[in-house]
Amino acid sequence: MPDWLNVGSSAALLAGQAEKIAELAARHGMKTMMRPGLALYGLAPLYEPSEPAAAAAARARLQPVLSWKTKVTGVRAISAGTVVGYNGTFVATEAMRLALLAVGYADGLDRRLGNRFSLLVRGQWAPLVGRISMDQAVVDVTEIAGVEAGDEVVILGSQGEETITAFDHAEATETIPWEIFTRIGSRVRRVQV
Repeated sequence: MPDWLNVGSSAALLAGQAEKIAELAARHGMKTMMRPGLALYGLAPLYEPSEPAAAAAARARLQPVLSWKTKVTGVRAISAGTVVGYNGTFVATEAMRLALLAVGYADGLDRRLGNRFSLLVRGQWAPLVGRISMDQAVVDVTEIAGVEAGDEVVILGSQGEETITAFDHAEATETIPWEIFTRIGSRVRRVQV
């Protein structure tokens, strides 16, 4: 007989199932081990079809513990007809201001986000344009005044009144939030605060 009963993820923990799991383990002379995943990042998983009251209460108390940011490396004005990125997946229909970012798919920014997702620049939504390259991405900052090299860009987290979550990334790339966190590459600098 094993010594440990290793069941229960963040979903079970936040839904108040820890005591039931511990009772089950005790009946069989085992110790309990649970595997919180998303909860370690300060997020609660989605519950379908309905969320237990205990999980809703836990969700309200959780606070995200991870932000992912990069910087603008340059800003360029372009004219209508300019092709942006590999394979010309974006062609400007009007004059625009674009910001080049120091992040790409080698860092974990999913290639599928190009032309269909926005990041935060100066607290405003800046659409990704063109393909995500290995080391770079481009956002449209035409409507965001004063953007310049060195400005912070939020990929995951909050800036001003706006927030981008792992759930937002997951929905846009048809995956799960866990994959968003585990995909962040080793060359992305970690800063503990």
